[in-house]
Amino acid sequence: MGGALKKNFGRMNARQFIVFLYLWILFLAGLYHIMALPPFQGWDEKAHYTYICQIAVTGMIPVYGKSFIDAELLGTEIPPRPPHEKLLNYEAQHPPLYYIFMASLEKALESFAPVEMRLVLLRVASLCLALTGVAFGLMAVTDKQRPLSDNPAAFGFLLYPIVFPAFIPEFARVGNDSLCLFFAGAIALLLCRSLKDEDNKKWTLSLGILLGAGLLTKAFFIPILAAVTMFFAMRRTHRLHAALILCSALLIGGWWYIYKYIAYGDFIGSDDGIRFAQAHGNSLGSLQQNFSVQAFAEQVMITLRSYIFVMPDLGNWRHWPPLPILVPVLSIIVLGFFGYAVQLRRQPVTHPLWLPVWLGSLFGGGLIYHILLEIASSDHDITPGWYMHILMPWFAPAMGIGVCTVVKGLWRKLPFNSTLP
Repeated sequence: MGGALKKNFGRMNARQFIVFLYLWILFLAGLYHIMALPPFQGWDEKAHYTYICQIAVTGMIPVYGKSFIDAELLGTEIPPRPPHEKLLNYEAQHPPLYYIFMASLEKALESFAPVEMRLVLLRVASLCLALTGVAFGLMAVTDKQRPLSDNPAAFGFLLYPIVFPAFIPEFARVGNDSLCLFFAGAIALLLCRSLKDEDNKKWTLSLGILLGAGLLTKAFFIPILAAVTMFFAMRRTHRLHAALILCSALLIGGWWYIYKYIAYGDFIGSDDGIRFAQAHGNSLGSLQQNFSVQAFAEQVMITLRSYIFVMPDLGNWRHWPPLPILVPVLSIIVLGFFGYAVQLRRQPVTHPLWLPVWLGSLFGGGLIYHILLEIASSDHDITPGWYMHILMPWFAPAMGIGVCTVVKGLWRKLPFNSTLP
């Protein structure tokens, strides 16, 4: 076995070894976080794990409004909740695909592993799903004819988890976002294949199938599907592709949202949306009554901060890391944004370089909708920004291209640069 492993490593070229090393480092960082994180203290882990266990035990998908978080898990909170208290499992709002996958693993482990060990293994499985999505994203931007050292998009993948420390905690836990990143990476890869082989509709159909599976994972794939469909529709020669993508995705995943509309009167069927409709009814009137520019700006700052950093006080927008950490991180982000904007000016909106803008705009629009919903309901809840890491297969290349654009531009202007070979 050791000889075979050594032989496989011996066959690796420099590119493959660098990619393997990068993914291995990410895995070790995630594993460290998993082992350091107390049981069920990951973001929403108690609710996610309850969803998984209910499928593993009953073989049925939990129904939102009738599913409650396991009372024993509530006892792990600090401070612990009273044992008689029931808490609605708000994660039952989500489509079931991730939970069905994890329920099969939970059931296989149940007979010989204690609950803490099962939780760790579920976290590791979720991390592996996410890192597979990262690998797909890397495959989308790498070219065998182009060395990694001359590939700004690939450089962005190296930079991304350093600049965004919240990336690892987002996926080194039990949660359906890991499967979202898996599908996002696969979609990025198929998009690349489709744009290189425009006449082959098998890539287009595969895109629709993956987007449909995404719809059965989380409602975040509604803006992703909209962005991909609009991107193809804007390209005159690809309108048939857009129709094929949209129809195949809706045929696979649309039924869940029809069910949500019939059962709860809302196509998304989100926990916040359902509770708000039940409590307030007129969303526009409540928003007009409670909205203020200050409240909106504070919520946006909280979302942006939680996209970049992991902070203990999520609800306090004034709480940021110390300046020695904050300044370099924000500087790289600003440089990347500026450099990428420079590159965008040279391309039409139908160019693949604009895909991160299409995806980020519609995905961000969904987060803004949630912010306005929270302001209207006066719940003082937050809209986490770490969800945006699902778009890492597009945001990482954009940041790499942007940073390299600025660095190369500054390098050319240095007075001694002309004397160098």
